[in-house]
Amino acid sequence: MALDKALRATLGISLPSQPLSLTQDASGTYSAQWLSPDEWLLIVPPGEAWRVESQLRAEMGGEHYAITDVSGGQTLLELEGGSVRLLLQKSVICDVHPHAFPVGKGVVTCFARASVNLRRPDEARWQLVVRRSFADYSYRWLLDAGAEYGINVLL
Repeated sequence: MALDKALRATLGISLPSQPLSLTQDASGTYSAQWLSPDEWLLIVPPGEAWRVESQLRAEMGGEHYAITDVSGGQTLLELEGGSVRLLLQKSVICDVHPHAFPVGKGVVTCFARASVNLRRPDEARWQLVVRRSFADYSYRWLLDAGAEYGINVLL
């Protein structure tokens, strides 16, 4: 597939081939998540979206494709710590047990009544990709729901 080849040339990662999965580079800096049979979500560091988009377009050449930068409408919240799974259990409708939600899985689900993209890029870290209009609501929900676990905010 041309997009997979372009992504490997641009970021050094392949497109995920399985539904509900994600791929990432060794450092976790760049990732690609399967959203549907012909749709993926790329996450790159702040300030790199234009470079990545431009390079992907150049690599794709005359192929039929659509690349859309949605970073202005999304917020990435990262959760780490021993109580994250407990916090998620009371916040999302999907099963977050390690057997049901292993490292490398990503799903679109409901988080405290807001649609989010829940990802588990590694053993200790979970990510919520939230529409920007729900970012403050989600942040405040995390603070309230996480109070019993002594949640700390790192900016």
